[in-house]
Amino acid sequence: MAHLNIGTVIFPDIDQVDLSGPHEVLSRLPDSTWRLYARTMDPVVDMKGLRFLPDATLEEAPQLDVLHIPGGFGVDAAMLDPGLVAWLRRQAECAEVVFTVCTGAILLGAVGLLRGRHATTHWASHHLLPLLGAIPVDERVVEDGPLVTAAGVTSGFDDALRVAARLRTAMCEATTGCASRHGMSACRWSILQRRRWRCR
Repeated sequence: MAHLNIGTVIFPDIDQVDLSGPHEVLSRLPDSTWRLYARTMDPVVDMKGLRFLPDATLEEAPQLDVLHIPGGFGVDAAMLDPGLVAWLRRQAECAEVVFTVCTGAILLGAVGLLRGRHATTHWASHHLLPLLGAIPVDERVVEDGPLVTAAGVTSGFDDALRVAARLRTAMCEATTGCASRHGMSACRWSILQRRRWRCR
């Protein structure tokens, strides 16, 4: 089982729930590393004043297996940052999974990566998806190829569970006794019953 590099891009005025929710799930995946990446090493302040310390700058980030993009009021400014947009495009091209929470999908769309893809986002921004070339879907979580988008806030947990199941299903089935006929949902349930989001 290959080691997973999971990374979140953070920028001023993100919504911390879009970050901390998925982190609670995916940081528990075995044989994985989660890091926060930002333009500089300065603290990043979220919409309510909570401060996050980046682990590294964008330039220092390796190619990520999983790219996570949170939403928040800061998405508008982030879309106008050419360096950030270029970095997201490069990372997304080779990532195994790109997942967004809330208006993180709008940022991904601004990068040009939602064209022709099914996607969802926060209800107040849902009408913007067609303007970005996306096919809007009224669901909490939408998967289309390597892209996984979540509607907003608490759906980030559902989003992360879907990603975790995709990444580690084979390992879960082998180690928790989830027969393949039960599929992904049974494996997820087994993990949750153990009060952890990891199999061992």
